[in-house]
Amino acid sequence: MSAEYTISDSVRDGYGTSVMLHLRDEHAEYLDRWRVAELVKKYSDFISVPIYFSRLDIPADEKEEDKKRREEDEARALNTMVALWKRAKKDVKDEEYAEFYRHLTHDWDEPFETIPFSGEGQVEFKALLFIPKKATMELYMPNQKRGLSLYVRNVFIGDDIEMLLPGYLRFVKGVVDSSDLPLNVSREMLQDDAVIAKIKSAVTSKILSVLESMKKDEKRYSEFWNSFGTVLKEGVHVDYSNAERIKKLLKWPSARNDPGKGVFLEDYVKDMGSEQKDIYYLLSEREDDARKAPQLEAARKHGCDVLLFCDPVDEYLTESLREFDGKKFVDVGRGDVSFGSEAEQKAEKDANEKASKELKGFLDSVKSELGEKVSDVRVSTRLTDSPCCLVARENAIPPSMVRMMRAMKNDVPEEKRILELNAEHPLVKKVAGMKGEELSDAVTLLYDAALIAEGSPVADGARFTKLLAGLMLK
Repeated sequence: MSAEYTISDSVRDGYGTSVMLHLRDEHAEYLDRWRVAELVKKYSDFISVPIYFSRLDIPADEKEEDKKRREEDEARALNTMVALWKRAKKDVKDEEYAEFYRHLTHDWDEPFETIPFSGEGQVEFKALLFIPKKATMELYMPNQKRGLSLYVRNVFIGDDIEMLLPGYLRFVKGVVDSSDLPLNVSREMLQDDAVIAKIKSAVTSKILSVLESMKKDEKRYSEFWNSFGTVLKEGVHVDYSNAERIKKLLKWPSARNDPGKGVFLEDYVKDMGSEQKDIYYLLSEREDDARKAPQLEAARKHGCDVLLFCDPVDEYLTESLREFDGKKFVDVGRGDVSFGSEAEQKAEKDANEKASKELKGFLDSVKSELGEKVSDVRVSTRLTDSPCCLVARENAIPPSMVRMMRAMKNDVPEEKRILELNAEHPLVKKVAGMKGEELSDAVTLLYDAALIAEGSPVADGARFTKLLAGLMLK
């Protein structure tokens, strides 16, 4: 390959620039108009000057109809020259945005939300973003490429530029056009580029602002939330600078609200009673199980609502949520939980201590019967109707962490939980008077009943069925 070139004067009939390529035989495909048009469409579709294609090797015996078709093609520009993100929103029709969205994403549907905006100040850029109507499977695939398309002065640089968008907003599609980047910029150069970092910050802020405005329309925001709420939640864990804004956009089902209806944290805090100091939540794999969980009974008795964390990502969020509006998040299925006024809490504590002393022998027997299955057996302050429930220790390793560590082949001990008994329940009082094999069978049934109540499987289904059948025959 020669490394030399020459420059000489030339004359042409009109304005413009001609690029003449001489290709080897194996690259003959680039002599076809459709192939050149494909490349121009990808990289230079929005250049503000027209790009035409013409061939010099015209056959001497070219037919008239072929000549006419060729001349029509040569007179038609290969590029559209129209960059929608450079035009004011009022000058662009919804149909044009929808057509560009389909061209960009290959989605047959129209965009759910269109976000054109300009970045001004230290960094200037234009952006045209879209929120799709529905989530696709690729949204949850870890190795799937995602991000925005990047242009520099209308020249295409690359798509799926993940540095332009935080991971929890990966459902957003669109383009960013910057005049502050060089045309020869590469993905490696973008990794630590200050301009890219500022664009990412501005894009993130804009999207969150749009969602904050959308939140005022309950029906519309619910449509968005049902599609992308799970992904948005990740932002609390990974984007500390915007965590408080993101928290205000999150919704959860709650024990007090009807199924299918979520509650914002702001509304939850607003509806808290004067005696309630914390935000209560309960972790569960299924919403139906959570609504029936015995751990909610004391909260309901005192008029406290409980958020139901049933989304797989919710378990990971508990370490990041911590507090909202000065209120701490408290798991009603973990450690010691108290409800009501200080006087009520003191009265319940005194009653609990009295019952614990009276039932000490029984509690020790239950713990002995269950052995390694539990870490402790105690009288409950959170039960009002159910005979028993299982709760986690205050500083127990979260189940999500246990699963992750085991997936990494780490040796993690089984996290034993506490069996709490309702001292006032007739069944507990009856079992407290049993001895020997009768007590052993009853304790097994109580423990298995606590597992079933929370939606967990029993360890020995055959024995549970046999004991239950025997009880029914008595």
